[in-house]
Amino acid sequence: MEFVMLELSIGQLDLELSGAAGQEHRVRDLTARALERLGELVGERWAVEQRLSVTRSVDRLAVAPVGLDLARMSDEAAADALARAMLDALTARLGIV
Repeated sequence: MEFVMLELSIGQLDLELSGAAGQEHRVRDLTARALERLGELVGERWAVEQRLSVTRSVDRLAVAPVGLDLARMSDEAAADALARAMLDALTARLGIV
């Protein structure tokens, strides 16, 4: 059986924010860190737990809303929460536990 590592490409990321008044300046960096963190989590998951035996693609990924209190959370904590939500959606979409 041949295994391939997961290749993930995100062409466009749409975010909807509410209740982030006064925190807008953090969104770009927070999003960039969330995507970096997603890459780390994907790498960890596929290196240790999973390898895909076939190539799969996902045209669109719906991620459940994530409640963040940006006034009280660090960028790292908020980015990690976003990344984990994206990872959960990705693994569910690919049918991987």
